[in-house]
Amino acid sequence: VDVVFWYKIFELIGDIADYSKKTGNRLRLMIASN
Repeated sequence: VDVVFWYKIFELIGDIADYSKKTGNRLRLMIASN
């Protein structure tokens, strides 16, 4: 198994987690302001 392959996958998972955290916070702000 290629280490670079795993590194890219973990990087991608991290990016997705960051993105979902940001969108989650935005949704929470929208819900709270209503």
